[in-house]
Amino acid sequence: MKSDFLFVGCQAGAEATLKREVEFRHPKLKPAFSRPGIVTFKGDQPFTLDFKLNSILARIYGLSFGKKTAEKEKELIAWATLAQSWSRTGEPDSESPLAKLDDKVLDVITIDDGEIWLGCHIHREGMSPRAGGFFPENLKPEGAPSRAYLKLVEAIERFSIPFKRGQKALEIGSAPGGACYGLLERGLSVWGVDPGDMHPSIVHHHGFIWIKNSINQLHSQDLPSNLDWVLLDMNIEPQDALSALEKLLKKLTYRPLGLLLTLKLNRWDMLLNLDHPLERIEALGYRVQGAKQLSNNAQECCVFLLPTH
Repeated sequence: MKSDFLFVGCQAGAEATLKREVEFRHPKLKPAFSRPGIVTFKGDQPFTLDFKLNSILARIYGLSFGKKTAEKEKELIAWATLAQSWSRTGEPDSESPLAKLDDKVLDVITIDDGEIWLGCHIHREGMSPRAGGFFPENLKPEGAPSRAYLKLVEAIERFSIPFKRGQKALEIGSAPGGACYGLLERGLSVWGVDPGDMHPSIVHHHGFIWIKNSINQLHSQDLPSNLDWVLLDMNIEPQDALSALEKLLKKLTYRPLGLLLTLKLNRWDMLLNLDHPLERIEALGYRVQGAKQLSNNAQECCVFLLPTH
């Protein structure tokens, strides 16, 4: 299976930065078609199914065959393990199945009313198993205090994060408690750091401890003797958030099992300058396992890191 074009689904509004990101990481790829939520690229040779796109903003990508034709649809149906239908800016078809590792996926993409495109991809580790890379909002429980719950559970699914019952997690920027809710329901003990108000249901949970301070006022004695996970979701610029995290990690006498960071992009082009501040965290013995602008992220991205050894 080959195509002259690659489709890339992204958050509506991020198209210009996506083009710059792809140009930086894949200089031979040139933009071809662009609408809010989708961009296609053409390379110097046809794309094959084993092509791997290095992009934080790419929610989903695959071979693009343009407007739907009966002949191409028949060919792809015969080839595919499953079909997923989605719109470039909206929710996926609720009937679309989740993809499993190595599934051959037919992408049926609504570009505009009455205009359907066809594409395909192989589902691999680190890719979203959901149609169009959209993570449904209706998966948020009624009791979860905020949409941060959705960001957490989408990250768990996307990066296969091995949270386990009985582990200890620190969340920096925890108010009002959406991500804490997700961790607590998975049986983790959670220390939340935030001067802002936490939801009463979180504060009164037996597995939660509230440190009502900013990260700059956090002392190692405020924390348990060992933490398994550190999560960060602060409403400040990425460089400042990562500097604060760097200081905290240097205070610890051990290395947590992993880091999950939500970094705010007050301007989309901040994404193009993340490599250097992330290198400072990697210098402390971590490696980026995945970095994505998830469907439940606003103008932000999610970075997952594990220790190098």
